[in-house]
Amino acid sequence: QADPEALTKILSNLLVNAFKFTRTSVEICIHNPIIENGHKMLSISVQDDGIGIPQAQLEHIFQKFFKITSDEHHYSNLGGTGIGLALAKSLSEKHGGKLLVESKPNIKTTFTVLLPHVQEQILPAQLTSSDEDELLFNNDKQTVLVVEDDPALLNFIYKSLLEDGYQAIKAVNGADAFTQLENHKVDIIISDVMMPVMDGIVFCSTLKKDINYCHIPVILLTAKTNSDAEIEGLESGADAYIPKPFKWKQISLITKNLLELRTNLKQHFAQHPFAASDILPSSNRDKNFMIKLTQAIEDRITDPQLSVEDLGREVGMSRSSLYKKVKTITGHVPNEFIRLIRLKYAAKLLSENQYNISEIGYLVGFNSHSYFSKCFYQQFQLTPSEFLENRKNNTKILQ
Repeated sequence: QADPEALTKILSNLLVNAFKFTRTSVEICIHNPIIENGHKMLSISVQDDGIGIPQAQLEHIFQKFFKITSDEHHYSNLGGTGIGLALAKSLSEKHGGKLLVESKPNIKTTFTVLLPHVQEQILPAQLTSSDEDELLFNNDKQTVLVVEDDPALLNFIYKSLLEDGYQAIKAVNGADAFTQLENHKVDIIISDVMMPVMDGIVFCSTLKKDINYCHIPVILLTAKTNSDAEIEGLESGADAYIPKPFKWKQISLITKNLLELRTNLKQHFAQHPFAASDILPSSNRDKNFMIKLTQAIEDRITDPQLSVEDLGREVGMSRSSLYKKVKTITGHVPNEFIRLIRLKYAAKLLSENQYNISEIGYLVGFNSHSYFSKCFYQQFQLTPSEFLENRKNNTKILQ
């Protein structure tokens, strides 16, 4: 007996991985139950006839953000974030099962899921908040981290956020919150002020000084209602300050407004060719980060092989930290952001009228003229030719 959503996530990640590496076919098989360590196990395998996995890297394949490397094959060009297999293994083990892998380089790779054939029902009370977060994870939902040491209030805010359509994660103090931030992409934080270990003021102040997390808006909740306490909260970098007792509608609206503001800026940046990336962040630290990130891409604008790892090295961040930060600030994963900056640079070159369209495509790192034109149209709803024509006719293109 398995959680249907979790089982779907396991098989979906295995199939996506298989189709990414296969040559001609992917085979999924449900086998007769087997006996594993005295227990009856259901066995499901997903096999591809692709390039395989080097034997030395098999033991690392389930690690978060691990990417296969090889001099023989261009694994780095296959995209992805390196979390699918890690998540599939984690969910398999949470059901008392296993996820195994066998690979013969240049012949085939087989992933096998083993799940208990008869399993006691997993009750919600048996799941930790971390398990619950992982099972509920949905990239389409915005994620709110709730930091509160009062269990009743923590659960109230958590459940209210779920009812409002958000994904929510729990933490009981500032130190616990930083642990959660390492493992999740968070869009906004709601935090109490008075907490043990690390209180809300110290947490917010520390977070706003950390380049990995300073882009995340923070709402502080506190029983202190005097003006000095509010000033202290805002000086720590908080984006909003709400005194207790509060009405849920107040928290809900402030959360919605802060997220909508950022969503609107992201859309404006993505849809308008000449909108600069420094319109997105709210702090000087993040503005400088975005300027540095954009400059790093533009310095290698002609290089089609520019990778997320290269970009991480340029700005001094790990792949996972860069992924979470760029995704939260811009709404795009790093590979998408690199392409967007290429297209914006192409718009700049088109407006200067020094090169033809084919030349510009290659100058900004596209190996195919048709693919460049397709991407340009998808991003700005204009073909490069239409963009040029509008510029010649002095048609206003929004900045």
